[in-house]
Amino acid sequence: MKPTILYFTLIISSFTVFGQATEVSPFLLNLQRSGILPLSSRTSQQGHLTSEQTEIHQLDSLITYGLDESEGEWTIPLTRRIFEYNEDHHIISEELWSWDNNRREEYPVSKSEYSYNDDGSVSDIIYSKPAIEAGNWIPSQQESYYYKEDGTLKESLQKNYDITKGWMLVKKELYNYYNGHLGSVVKYVQGQQPEEMVAHSAYQYAYRGGYLEQVLAYKYIGKNSIPLMRQTYNYDYFNKLFMVREKYYDETSDSWIPSSVKGYSYDDDDDFVSYSIVTYDGGKVQDIDRSRYHFNKEVAGDQLIIPDLDPIELMAFHHMVTDKHVYKRDLGSKEEVKISVVKYFYSNLTVEGPTDPTNPKPVTGLSDSVDAIELFPNPASDYLHFNLPTNHKAFLRLLDNHGNQVLRQEIKKEQIDINHLIPGMYFYHVSCGSESIKGKLIKE
Repeated sequence: MKPTILYFTLIISSFTVFGQATEVSPFLLNLQRSGILPLSSRTSQQGHLTSEQTEIHQLDSLITYGLDESEGEWTIPLTRRIFEYNEDHHIISEELWSWDNNRREEYPVSKSEYSYNDDGSVSDIIYSKPAIEAGNWIPSQQESYYYKEDGTLKESLQKNYDITKGWMLVKKELYNYYNGHLGSVVKYVQGQQPEEMVAHSAYQYAYRGGYLEQVLAYKYIGKNSIPLMRQTYNYDYFNKLFMVREKYYDETSDSWIPSSVKGYSYDDDDDFVSYSIVTYDGGKVQDIDRSRYHFNKEVAGDQLIIPDLDPIELMAFHHMVTDKHVYKRDLGSKEEVKISVVKYFYSNLTVEGPTDPTNPKPVTGLSDSVDAIELFPNPASDYLHFNLPTNHKAFLRLLDNHGNQVLRQEIKKEQIDINHLIPGMYFYHVSCGSESIKGKLIKE
């Protein structure tokens, strides 16, 4: 089978980019379209059920819940994503619905429909919006994909639908490779003349030792190019991605201004469990958000069929994801507040037929313990916060980049002041009873 774009996976543990760490792959996707993998070595995993695979679980839907303040429970539905697959377990449609709490009913928001070539590669995606007539959809946008003989993505076209003119070409992207890596993506948009396409922007990818190190985005003005955005990727000693910094270029000051910092956390099994996003406005912190996944670790990633998801979310499917808790930090009080809970619903294809996604059944099983030790945010500028599992005393130990101990302190009220520390990288160790975690901390 030719290498193809991957829109679902039966074997999550096989996610690699150019034979390297799994954590590299998701972040290329942000620069094209969420879920698109324009890479040369990714192969489509066919969803064949064999006798050796005793249980195969297919993700049918995920629902985001808000807090019912009267009950103190996360039971008010906010949005629902529904996935439909073909007999080969390729995703063929995804619908997004939202909840009207006043009318106590759902209403449609958007729909994506997928078509495939004979070799399993994606040929087209059509995006639609709801029509006035219930149950009908109106197409609004189409993406088409074309490949080289070796299966790598060559070109993609985007068309918008006009009710009087039909489909109209508005964007084209060309993919270039260098030494087996995605080297650049050049985007063209419609020019002033009919059917004229002019260069609009480009992304360039740089690697070190086979790992993605930097992404640069440019815009074209005539024959000149001006930098727009820069992403840098940081890995630990074991080549696990732990931070992505994004900056935008300010022409007035001729300097790079912080836009966001993403930090990634792993458990004692080196499995990805959470990420934090710090966003900036004018170089100042605007928001700090964190998402924490919980798992049924009795179900491994090679037992899962999942659709086209957010690139970061793909990292979490090393095991079955049961739910995700989303938090936002109050910059005034420095406290973290939970804002939503996302629950994941599956069908066990080897035990029962697919569930009706309008009445999804939650997965039951062992979680990876919501009582696990957690340190956040990371990066941090003033206070570290902690989730601790027991009533035992907890201690934080910090070492600088030279291995010198700079802090050893009991954790009280689940937070510690680090304002006095010099910005830079530190190594932390948190212990509480018989439990402990360790890792890298960035002080800003």
